[in-house]
Amino acid sequence: MEVESYISGVKNSPPPAAKYTLLLAGTLPVLSGTAMAPLLPEIAAHFASVPNISLLSRLVLTSPAVTTVLAAPLIGWAIDVKGRKQIYTFSVLVFTIGGLAGYFLDSIYAIIVSRLVLGLGIAGVLTTTTSLIGDYYHSDDRIRMMGYQAATMAAGGMVFLIAAGTLGDVHWRLPFLFYGFGLAVLLLIVLFIREPDRSHLHKDSGSLKDLKPCWNIYMVCIFYVAVFYMMPVVLPFHMKELLGVSNAVVGATLALSTLFSTTAGALYATVRKRLDIQTLFVGLFAIVGAGFWLMSVATSLVTLAVGISITGLGAGFAFPNLNMWVTDKAPDEVRGRAVGLLSMSLFFGSFLSAFLAEPLVSIGGNSMALAIGGTATLILSALFLFQYTRRSKQPA
Repeated sequence: MEVESYISGVKNSPPPAAKYTLLLAGTLPVLSGTAMAPLLPEIAAHFASVPNISLLSRLVLTSPAVTTVLAAPLIGWAIDVKGRKQIYTFSVLVFTIGGLAGYFLDSIYAIIVSRLVLGLGIAGVLTTTTSLIGDYYHSDDRIRMMGYQAATMAAGGMVFLIAAGTLGDVHWRLPFLFYGFGLAVLLLIVLFIREPDRSHLHKDSGSLKDLKPCWNIYMVCIFYVAVFYMMPVVLPFHMKELLGVSNAVVGATLALSTLFSTTAGALYATVRKRLDIQTLFVGLFAIVGAGFWLMSVATSLVTLAVGISITGLGAGFAFPNLNMWVTDKAPDEVRGRAVGLLSMSLFFGSFLSAFLAEPLVSIGGNSMALAIGGTATLILSALFLFQYTRRSKQPA
């Protein structure tokens, strides 16, 4: 029996239902961080008698990255060879089970294990969603969808952050129930997602050599994400110590980052008409670095809010730009593997952020950790500027 498929630009191109399903599914990985970020101080307080609880509470936020890092390349290979949809549906189911488990568990170690299970689902959801966007859409349509994906993820993050902070003031377990949203997404995938037409490709074609143009992308992703995710790891503690605010205020303030990320994602296609991928990185890394520095010197909620907003604006351009860079560079035969390695890089960076933040905070406090993060991102901007300058001097 012939598999029904979508091919962008022809009669059976993806209907709106498939588009919206992909965008909603793309919000699920955001839950791994945003629903937990405002709750870290409360989780640490609840398990205060557990040794090393400062680090363990941060691992609730970052531990899904461990299994995502390990699983994403394998899932990328599997969806290239075996197909997208079955792995997609299974990944969403694993995500939902691993996420909801935290509501019922009363051991910090058991919660971390459930977060590791969650990471397996995230690997499949993120890798397959981005791969399907690359399969279904091309050229300007793909640029727009990458921007929409980033905007939707950021908007979902904003809603989850505010709700998590508010519910967290009632009880720190309640935000774990947000992962039940995965069941609704699972139903939409079953109904509206079809296997893309890859009949013109050889399933066994493609090798690691075909991924050579992407290796520098993965290095940039790891470095940037390790720095960027210091913000949700460090900032809740920084705001509590500096201002003594509630979880709801922490969640609402952090949500400003996602609000501006949403705006940037929505504008991504427009900006890309004027700037190429490399040039855009110069500006967005400079913006993120400036935001981190402002947060590091802030002494009021208003100044912190401005720094968070600036950082979110840069981040909103960063993630669709990384996705476009990979989907443009990788051959069709290895798109799943290329995106899987990008997912691995993304979550490896987020996992490193907890171990990067802990010694910096211990040595110089939260402000110093944010200042170092800002400096590192400004250096990354300077490296892209150097590359742009060198390229512009080369003869046409």
